[in-house]
Amino acid sequence: MPSQDAATETPILAQLGKIRSPLESWLLRRGMWLVLVPFGLTLLLNLYAVARFGVPAGAARFVLANLFDPVYQTFVFTLAMAAVLIYLFFQAVPRAFVRLAEQQVIDEREPGGALVFVLTYQRWIYHPFRFVTGAAFALLALFVDYTIVFGRDLARLAPGHEPASIGVYAAVVWLSNWINGLGILGVLYVGGLLIFKMLATARLIHNTPSFFRFDIQPSHPDKCGGFKAIGDLCLKMVYIVVVMGVFLGFWLFVSKHMPLSPELQAVLPPYVLDEGFRTPAKVLIVLLAAAGVAVFFWPMLATHNVMAAARDDLQKNLDAIARRIHELDRALLGDPAQMAAEDRKKLLSEIETLRMLYDHTTQAPTWPFERSVALKFASTQAIPLLSLLGLSGGPFNQLLQVVLALVGG
Repeated sequence: MPSQDAATETPILAQLGKIRSPLESWLLRRGMWLVLVPFGLTLLLNLYAVARFGVPAGAARFVLANLFDPVYQTFVFTLAMAAVLIYLFFQAVPRAFVRLAEQQVIDEREPGGALVFVLTYQRWIYHPFRFVTGAAFALLALFVDYTIVFGRDLARLAPGHEPASIGVYAAVVWLSNWINGLGILGVLYVGGLLIFKMLATARLIHNTPSFFRFDIQPSHPDKCGGFKAIGDLCLKMVYIVVVMGVFLGFWLFVSKHMPLSPELQAVLPPYVLDEGFRTPAKVLIVLLAAAGVAVFFWPMLATHNVMAAARDDLQKNLDAIARRIHELDRALLGDPAQMAAEDRKKLLSEIETLRMLYDHTTQAPTWPFERSVALKFASTQAIPLLSLLGLSGGPFNQLLQVVLALVGG
């Protein structure tokens, strides 16, 4: 049992991940708005150009190219959703550990262990390598983006390479491309920083048994021995990964498995229907699915090992219960005709009670998540992977056609 009142630990654990840098704190809280900045600037720029020069026939698709591109629109929405999920995840980290302390299922291994735990986490999330991760993620994501989407059109970033038909809009299109390119690059860099922090958090969860003693409670109402907060925290990380998988899965399904009417084909940019888009998209979906499995199971693996060891320790009690049931059976069957009915009733009642206790104890959990969380995790992995199989026809296909038509405007 915990040897220390949880009230001495919770104020310390509540400081987990507290952002010391004003800039990083602002980026974390305003990440969604940062994602929308390049989209908003491009919209204003193009609206100004249209108001000044008008829209000659056939030029609108070039003047407002990015804004009319449904892939770009859904990409911006996906980044905004990821920003919100990341913010909610980091808000949940201190609450999860405070909850564990308040339930008294964790206790410091050494005096001051909670403070060391918090300071260790602060050192991890502010490690200088986060800048390398941010830059690497931004460059990799930009490379993938331009390889999949604009592999045949990199020259569009240079002035003077716009289609001749757009005439006076050439400068507007060029500037719009750079606003979007640099804006998304900045967003991806911040995303890389946050991904580093998320991985540091995963490591923190994994190393929790090194700082705290665990008091596994097999009969805890959360059906996770008191550690459901850890499973819920890991599931929140999966949501961040899966939102990108859903984005890719949706467009892969549209590209490969969905029969398109001429009207919908006119809405889609040409690269969506190209094989050069499908193959990298498939690879990315598989990688994201693997990442989802990793961020769900790896952080809680050490907790699982502690819970499994605790259940193994219960086996001694289970063996004692089994021996007692056997003794009662022998006493009951030794000479049942001579045994008083009341005594026989007491023995049967005790045997039944011990059997119920045995069955209950064997169900002690070994993972910090229960069935509903497991089902949520499985569904998050299945949704994007369905795009690799295809579900042509039926109401699912009809729903996608409606959504695509609405997105394409």
